[in-house]
Amino acid sequence: MAMKLENKVAIVTGSATGIGKGIALRFAAEGAAVVGFDIQTEKAQETAAEIVAAGGKAVAFEVDVTDYEVVKAATDRVIEQFGQVDILVNNVGGSSGRDFAESTDEDWMETFNLNLFHAVKATRSALPYFRARGGGSVVTVASISGWKPSPSGAQYGATKAAEIFLSGALAMELAPEKVRVNTV
Repeated sequence: MAMKLENKVAIVTGSATGIGKGIALRFAAEGAAVVGFDIQTEKAQETAAEIVAAGGKAVAFEVDVTDYEVVKAATDRVIEQFGQVDILVNNVGGSSGRDFAESTDEDWMETFNLNLFHAVKATRSALPYFRARGGGSVVTVASISGWKPSPSGAQYGATKAAEIFLSGALAMELAPEKVRVNTV
């Protein structure tokens, strides 16, 4: 049986745990070489080791996805090591969890930087390589919170709504270049 992602290289941000780990494992099972970008280096390396033990290809890089220069350097390393990048999954996310009244400006900035701006930085880093290959795929993991408000969810929901909007705008902008952009 043919694997859907054979000969593809996928960057997955937040590959150490949870949804990101699940995405990394599934992509590898479908034949992709997976590169995990995560600040939780040890756990991301465990995810990569699990993929390799199952016969797949994977590495993990310590990457603070809120720092553009670090993300760009890590993306360049992907090209050096694998010669290509075909898929980018913007999965990292979180928030302070504080109610609006208790939240600080720093909480808001950190949440936007972690959720929305990490997706901007990672996508900007991968885009030149997608263009060079004649296409690629960006998948941003958003949340129902991006379109359905919830109590104590202002920070997280606002950033996830922004991710959804960003993906829609980029899908239209990059479609002529055969770069698919989706949000799940």
